[in-house]
Amino acid sequence: MDQYLEPERFKIWKRWTQGLYILYVLSIPTLGLTALVALFIDYIKIHGVTGTIFESHMQWQIRTFWVALFGLSMGVITIFFSIGVLFMGLTLLWCVYRIAWGLYRLSKNKAMYD
Repeated sequence: MDQYLEPERFKIWKRWTQGLYILYVLSIPTLGLTALVALFIDYIKIHGVTGTIFESHMQWQIRTFWVALFGLSMGVITIFFSIGVLFMGLTLLWCVYRIAWGLYRLSKNKAMYD
């Protein structure tokens, strides 16, 4: 994570990454629609930030999406066994943690993985 970005480019990428986190936050009330948009943007933009802290944030967001999708799918599948609600609730809490931790690390200009 040592690729240098000029200050103006750094600010632009930081705003982009913050916006993507906001899309993930908004995915909760939109039932995942904005998360799909954010995932699409993550996959497109990640190549432009290779070697910077923003690459790790986009990887973090992508992993959050796929694990959340798996967790929610397991919740839907097991809803009939009374454990599905627990799966979905834990997945939601885990997503809130991942988004909050990512925004915190971004606010400190730190990569997600040291």
